[in-house]
Order: sequence, then structure tokens, then C-alpha cells
Amino acid sequence: MTGRVTLKNGFYYLILNTKGLDGKYKPKWIKTGLPEKGNKTKAEAMLRQALCEMEAQEIEVPAADQNNGPLMSEYMISWLKSRKAALQESTYNSYYLNIMGRMVPYFEQTGVYLNDLTADHISDYYTYLQDTFGNKENTIRRHHANIHKALKQAFIKGIIPGNPADLVEIPQDADKFIPETYSQEELKELFRLIRGERIELAVLIAAFYGMRRGEVLGLKWNAVNFEEKTICVRHTVTETTDPSGKKKLLHRNRAKNKSSIRTMPLMPEIEAVLRTEQEKQKAYRKLCGRSYNRNYLGYIFVDELGNMIKPNYISQTFHDFLEKKGLRPIRYHDLRHSCASLLMAKKVDLRRIQEWLGHSDITTTSRLYIHMSYADKEESAAVLNDSLSIGYQGGNGKTSAVTIG
Repeated sequence: MTGRVTLKNGFYYLILNTKGLDGKYKPKWIKTGLPEKGNKTKAEAMLRQALCEMEAQEIEVPAADQNNGPLMSEYMISWLKSRKAALQESTYNSYYLNIMGRMVPYFEQTGVYLNDLTADHISDYYTYLQDTFGNKENTIRRHHANIHKALKQAFIKGIIPGNPADLVEIPQDADKFIPETYSQEELKELFRLIRGERIELAVLIAAFYGMRRGEVLGLKWNAVNFEEKTICVRHTVTETTDPSGKKKLLHRNRAKNKSSIRTMPLMPEIEAVLRTEQEKQKAYRKLCGRSYNRNYLGYIFVDELGNMIKPNYISQTFHDFLEKKGLRPIRYHDLRHSCASLLMAKKVDLRRIQEWLGHSDITTTSRLYIHMSYADKEESAAVLNDSLSIGYQGGNGKTSAVTIG
């Protein structure tokens, strides 16, 4: 099933290539009612939805036999196919790797039919992911999301009487992930040592602004306003692996969520490094001439030949730099956590931290950064000690008065 968006008399139309009774594909026109100006994105979203619905109608759910219906493995393949048109490329690739790389081989081996699938079958699959591949809670949650959505569609279509995924508890990690962070002193030492290095600017922006890696690499020069002293997050560059195993960069004019699109003050230290980088790029373009890659002229993070700097390069180079300089190892993404931790330590309100980091929900911020620094705990201990003294001997050998309140 394919389709495209076209304009006719100032309005967007969808053209779907549908298969007729003779087996030949014919164009089907669908009026969106959307005028041309400012509605291309909406029209493209309507196209994806229409393709998804048409493909879902055309799919014949595979059946192993008339009595038992389809195998679970067969159904997951058909569901994945039905979702392709509605998903962003990176999302579909993630679904594909989960389903074709893990679910289908597992459920093929078990031979369980969709109608016979129980919560225990699904729980056993999650245990398999843990024991065989060492998958953690977050990974299993993504697999669960795929299974739950697929079974929900089967329930809606009347293929199964209920959704067994509703009854499954996702295994909890024995040790919850707590991000590693650098202290204020460690960050200052990092900034001192990384001065002049190729990834200096990427490190500074991640630490000062708490940006995600894709947000950093997605920065363009038009997102920096040197006159108004602002820097905007509105474009991302991420890497995905397609079903064939080939990696590719995804350039998107959007951030992770609506809250991720944000405008922030341009700090003097960052402005100075940005201006230096801008002059370097001009010099490289002049020096390389026709050899310079002009496909990415608007981007800040390109190499000497104008090629995009890839996400894995940033992470690996940062890791190697810390090891070389004998600094405590953290991930590049932990610079974002370090930014948040420092804001918490400086008593910045949680809501402001949420806005600074671009979290869609304040619960995400509180869940990740609710851990107080040790200094905060000492302060809390002093407050409680002063308020709730009960007359025991202290470390100084003196006895406090018995007071409450």
C-alpha cells in the first residue's frame, strides 16, 4: 500500500494506490479539507493514518488451521506490517528489531496459538529476555508495549476475547538505574581539560543546557541568535538501524516532545565557543573549496570537511577522553543528568528544571532527580535535630534539652 499528498485547487488531497478486484492498483483520491498554507504536516499525518487503516483492512490474519487460528508469531508479523505506514521510520525500525529479532523466533519455538495465549506465556517471554540477553526493565517495557498494542487490536477486531497482556506484571530491575553525575568541581575540571578538543562545544552545551545528544547534534546556526542572546532547541539528529541492519541519520524538524522545543538564554561562555566554531567552519570551507560537503551548511556540529558528526562518535570520543585524562567515567548523556543535579543542589525549583531539560511531565523530572545530594541530607538532618531533640548524648558529650517543636 502506497500513497502521496498532492495539491488541487488550493487544498490537500490524499492519493492512495488501492488494489482492485482485477488485482491491479488504482489511485483513490481522498479530500482532506486542509488548505495549502501551513497544513502540509497535517496532511502527511492524515496520509500515514489512512495508509495504516487501509493496510489493516487488507491484511488477512494468517491461520495455521481453522480451529486454532493464527500462531502468536504469525500474528505479530501481520500486526507489524499493518503499523508500518503510521509510524515514524525510527519507531518502526525499533518495532521491527523487537518483533522480528526476539518475539517471532521465541513464539515460533513455543508454537503457542494466539487464541491460547495467556499472561503466563507473556511473562515467560520476559523472563527469557532477562535470562538470555540480560535485558533490563526499560527494554522489557518496550517489548511489552508492542505486545499490548498488538493484542489490543486483536481484541478490538474480535479475534481474541480479551487482552492477556493486561494481566502481566513487568519484571522490576533488582537495582534501579541511578544516573552518574559530576559535581560542580568535577565539571570545572572537565571543562579545563577539554578546552580545544574537537568535542569541547558538544560537552559544554550538554552540561550547561542539559540537552540530549540528538538535540545537541541537531543544533543549527539559525537556532542561535547572537543579537537577542538566545539558543533554541527545535531540530534533532539521531541514528537508527533499518531492518537490513544498516545505520542512517534521521534529521527531524521536531524534538522528542512538545516540551522539548524550547528557547534558552545564550550564556557568555557558550557564545564565545560558538563564535570560535563559526569562524573555524568559514576557514575550512574556504580551505577545502569544492571538497567541502555543502549538504549540511546550516549545522553547527560538522567536521573539517563539512560532514555531519555522528551520535556514536560523540559518545565514544567522550568516553575515550575521560579514560585518557584519568577522569571518573560517566556517559555523555550523564552530562544532562549532571546539569539537573547541579540545579537541584542550587535549590532551583523542580518546575524550572523540568522546563530547562524539556521534560514533558514533571513526574519524569522528579523520578530521575529526586535523590538529594549529601549536602541536602546534612541540612535536613540539622533541621530535624534542632526541631526534635530528645536529650540523648551527642558527639560532644553534651545533653540536649528535651524539646519537641
